[in-house]
Amino acid sequence: MANLTVKISADSDVLQELEDLVNEQNLNYAFITGGRGKLKDIHIVSHGMDSSISRVTLQGPCEILTINGKIEKVKGRNDVNIRVILKGADGNKAGDGQLVSAKVFDDLELDIRKVETKNIIIG
Repeated sequence: MANLTVKISADSDVLQELEDLVNEQNLNYAFITGGRGKLKDIHIVSHGMDSSISRVTLQGPCEILTINGKIEKVKGRNDVNIRVILKGADGNKAGDGQLVSAKVFDDLELDIRKVETKNIIIG
């Protein structure tokens, strides 16, 4: 396993940058284990305790409190799945859920752990 720190510059599309990274680094499987920065123009899907699903749009900037996810190639297609918890400018929780789209407000750093698929044991 290898660790990467990915820096994404302001105004960049987060998911597009990660898809480009998958192609450049030839990543087949990796985990997003953390990150730092702020997002804007955010669209997330949030799942409630009562099995409800809601789409949330936030203008931002919103600070990332928690970010994690999975990056993998599935049948030749890049699949980037990211979950976030965000804090608004007022200091309160702004939203949480699966990231559908977002742009970087200022520089964003993501910690990524690359997994060598040849080392995966299927039992």
